[in-house]
Amino acid sequence: MTRESRLFGAVEAGGTKFVCAIGDESGRLHAEWRFPTTDPVSTLTAVRDFFSEHRGSHGALSAIGVGSFGPVILDQQSAKYGFIGKTPKAGWSHVDVVGMLAREFSCPVGFDTDVNAAALAEHRWGAGRDIAHLVYLTVGTGIGGGIVLVPAMVHLLHMDQHLAQGTSLFILLPPIGLGALRQYWKAGNVDLRAGILCAVGMILGAYVGSKFAVPMSTQKLKGSFGGFLIFSAVLLWHKAKPAAAASGETKAGGV
Repeated sequence: MTRESRLFGAVEAGGTKFVCAIGDESGRLHAEWRFPTTDPVSTLTAVRDFFSEHRGSHGALSAIGVGSFGPVILDQQSAKYGFIGKTPKAGWSHVDVVGMLAREFSCPVGFDTDVNAAALAEHRWGAGRDIAHLVYLTVGTGIGGGIVLVPAMVHLLHMDQHLAQGTSLFILLPPIGLGALRQYWKAGNVDLRAGILCAVGMILGAYVGSKFAVPMSTQKLKGSFGGFLIFSAVLLWHKAKPAAAASGETKAGGV
């Protein structure tokens, strides 16, 4: 590690286990520890002890990032920012995660849901490095999902959930409407009548949806957004099953 490299702490706060790690700007891990999630005091003490122990050998941390099971309070204007909200996991409701780390290590602490953190990590380091948008779904102690476009605007541009979702629609309009449509039109692959009918339906649907979404609290909007992702994933899974069965029958017939 060069003298210029900065070190960062990472915490995956899961309902079943915690993972703590220290890495540098290149993505190289210097230390990692996994341990079961127990009660808040014992678990967060273990997190503190891990970073304190390695601070002597690796140096001070420039920042710490936390991806946590939820629900979590992400509104930075809230007095409860960095807390785990009302969760079914016994003893963990209203636990201050960010405050403890900030006090102990005197560095910035980033905080997000575990699935958003994983989606951002895949986009930065993993399977999503070469694409503009991705959907990340996880099935573990719970089921969750994250879309990079919206979380990226929340974190990098400091937008709230409502503003990020509205802006994402504006971002997607020009490339879809002006880019892709032109190519399909030239190839004769546009049904004008069906397109107009569907467009009118989508405009009305989007208008009605926005009437419900705009007055919602940020937490409820995020929950609805996640529910839509799960519903979409289930539909895709059901559609994929017949195709997989047909593929298996074809292979069997070929044998």
